[in-house]
Amino acid sequence: MRRFFAVALVAPFLVLPVSSAASAACARVHSDFNGDGYGDLAVGAPRTYEPVDDVLNQGAVHVAYGSAAGVAKGSGSVSFNGRSPGMPDGHFRGSSRLDESLASGYFNGDCFADLAVSAASTSNMLVLYGSASGLTPSNSAAFDRTSIQPDGEYPSALSFSLAAGDFDGDGFDDIAAGAPDTDGNSGAFAVLYGATGGITATGAQWIDQDSPGVPGGAEKNDLFGAAVAAGDFNGDGRSELAVGAPGETIGGRADAGGMVVFPGTAEGLATAGSTWWDQDSPEVPGGVEASDWFGDELVAGDTNGDGRAELVVGSPQEAVGSTSPAGMVHVFRGAASGLVAGPAFDQNHAQIPGDAESGDYFGSTLALVDVNRDGKRDLIVGVRGESAGSIQSSGAVNVLYSTATGPSATGALYLDQNSASVPGANEDNDAFGGSLGRIVNAYGGEALVVGAPDEKVTHANEGAVTVLPSAATGATRPEGLFFSGANFPRGAVADSNFGAGVS
Repeated sequence: MRRFFAVALVAPFLVLPVSSAASAACARVHSDFNGDGYGDLAVGAPRTYEPVDDVLNQGAVHVAYGSAAGVAKGSGSVSFNGRSPGMPDGHFRGSSRLDESLASGYFNGDCFADLAVSAASTSNMLVLYGSASGLTPSNSAAFDRTSIQPDGEYPSALSFSLAAGDFDGDGFDDIAAGAPDTDGNSGAFAVLYGATGGITATGAQWIDQDSPGVPGGAEKNDLFGAAVAAGDFNGDGRSELAVGAPGETIGGRADAGGMVVFPGTAEGLATAGSTWWDQDSPEVPGGVEASDWFGDELVAGDTNGDGRAELVVGSPQEAVGSTSPAGMVHVFRGAASGLVAGPAFDQNHAQIPGDAESGDYFGSTLALVDVNRDGKRDLIVGVRGESAGSIQSSGAVNVLYSTATGPSATGALYLDQNSASVPGANEDNDAFGGSLGRIVNAYGGEALVVGAPDEKVTHANEGAVTVLPSAATGATRPEGLFFSGANFPRGAVADSNFGAGVS
């Protein structure tokens, strides 16, 4: 059976202290790389070919800038790869697969969003800083495990998952970078802190399940760090961090999965007081079973408007009844005391369109986007393996609208490439829903971004991204926009998996 990891690509819910010296006198908008108040679109194409020296899987970062009219195609868009002028020399010139994971944050405290970019195949991470002209390789920085721990082992897959959050409450966003391949795939993660000069390795942390205060223990194939998500779950002004271990064996049941939630403190992320969750934890629906992969996908954000973030956990290989792998998602509500277990959803729920089927992988990707403009972020669930009739693995997404208590199945919406206002058409192996993201202040509200990294446009596995504007309840939904590599300076490339990562 094919196994894959999905990572959380949506920026976390953050509460920044008003009094912080790092808080700039400007609005901070998710992924607003040029500071104009409109969210921008970053798209990864990790398998892009670099013709210089015949480098396969070099990877590329593509950026389209937003405006009052939305995200423009072509005009002003940029593309970067490991050989772009200004890139850290030598770090990203091999098969680095840039862009499988992305995370946006304000790492140096100015008015321009910055972007952390995965290069997990070489255990590296790239940080690109925003400016009035947008993202630029100038002053970009590279980090690997030797930046954090000089005798660090390779490969660790550092940056396989990325999350941005302010763990110490100083007004600078920090980066958590998962490294699930560490030490026989037992896994670990790094934390690097933001400062006036940007992300620094000074004071960086390296945490695994053998670190003091961390529940459980490091075991081979736990894949601790395969997913990370940051959010202020208790409303204290600092981000907590959830870390998935989807390969965790529990009670002899291999790959059942679990997660650890770490508290943010004035000194930074702490291991003391960290808590363990799995499907046998009190009040958590379901039950521990082999091959559930609970914790394979994580996303955090405020879904009920109470100022605290919720956490949504994907178990994309969960058995639903006798059907496996079908998939399930669990919602944990934010509270003053921390996370509280909430409801679970799957495609056999009476109000969720579709059916739980083998190979759907419901919950393989997750996002929180306000798609109906009611001020609450709705839960978007990727079903990348969904088939449409005889069309295999074309992919789909389910939209679960949020209420005063968070995501609900009532009125849930199903979208695929045959849905009205969605460009394109269902085709075999598109993997529509293979990545998810959001654009803020786009088309009069937020917009949902859906990647289809295996889409055939003009080339096999070229990949594509669809941007779906939000609409107020009862309003006509605007037509979505279809992006491929052809809309960016580097052009369309076969097998590039454009859309594997979005932010």
